[in-house]
Amino acid sequence: MNILCSPPLSLFDASRGSSSLSSFLGFTHSLPRLKSVGGPKAAITSNVATVQHEHTETIASLRQQFAEKDAGHQRKLEEHQAETQHRLDEQQWLLQSLIAQLGNNGLNIQLSPLT
Repeated sequence: MNILCSPPLSLFDASRGSSSLSSFLGFTHSLPRLKSVGGPKAAITSNVATVQHEHTETIASLRQQFAEKDAGHQRKLEEHQAETQHRLDEQQWLLQSLIAQLGNNGLNIQLSPLT
C-alpha cells in the first residue's frame, strides 16, 4: 500500500526550528493497535493440539500398563488353577487309596465319577 504525503514527511521542521519527532510519536500512539495474525487463537489451537497429543500418549501408556497387569493377573490365575488342580488330584488319589483299603476290609464303597 502506498501512502502519498504532500509535502514529504520530515521529523525535523526547519521552518519551526524544532523536532517534529514528539508530535510524530504522539500521532503513532493514537493509532489503533493491530491484532497479530493468528494471535491468541493460533496459540490456543497449538495448545489444544499439544494437550491432545499428551492425552493420546497417556492413553497409550495406560493401555500398555493395563495389558501388562492383565497378563500378570492371567499368569497368576493359571498358576493358582494349576496348584488347585494338583491338590485336588492328590486328594482324589488319597481318597481312592482309603476306599481301596476299606474295600479290602469288606466294605463296598463306590464314588460317582467326577464331572
